[in-house]
Amino acid sequence: PVIEINLALGYERLSRSEEAESQFRHAMGDGPSYSPTYSSYGQWLLAQNRAPEALQMASKAIALDPYDLAGRRTLMDIMANGHEWVKLKQFANETLRLLPYDPDGQRSRDVAQTGLDQVVKAETVARTEPTVNNYLALSVQYFQIQRYQDCIQAAREALKVNPNQAEAYANIAAAYHTMGNLDQTIAALQQEVRLNPNLQSAKSNLEIELAVKRERSRH
Repeated sequence: PVIEINLALGYERLSRSEEAESQFRHAMGDGPSYSPTYSSYGQWLLAQNRAPEALQMASKAIALDPYDLAGRRTLMDIMANGHEWVKLKQFANETLRLLPYDPDGQRSRDVAQTGLDQVVKAETVARTEPTVNNYLALSVQYFQIQRYQDCIQAAREALKVNPNQAEAYANIAAAYHTMGNLDQTIAALQQEVRLNPNLQSAKSNLEIELAVKRERSRH
């Protein structure tokens, strides 16, 4: 597997991605219990913007070897990209318990704390200065950390201040869409289009969601 991993990396340097992936798969077949096989493949997958597969490979790597730094680095990068600050901080602390001087663990812990501090700051600002912009900023912060119900609630607080705020409905639609609630997504987009009929992106999104609903109704 070591030779095949190196071949895969060599192919990637030559921009021969299909052959690189083939070598990673051969390495997994030849070394099914060798953690660097999975962590190297996971790093490559993440670089290809294939995060779900990268998550699977990196998780497999550290299940085989908790000290696999490449696997841990990939998982921390995925969590950071997803703004999963609580999970990232916990995982970074776990990494530092195993490897106290690991720079990636220290960096990830700092990034996670900064993200958490930003959410707390946005909450404080919205509470002390309950303006439309502050509630919308808080709504965006909640969306980024996947607190979708809180995102919706913050946007609704903005609407209490200004009922004609199209951006608040855009945030609500995005949260409901991510949660898979089609009817609520459509309702929010309809309000956004009503308030801002010249916004082509909102009209396009509404057309797409209505088409999905029509397709579902046929089955």
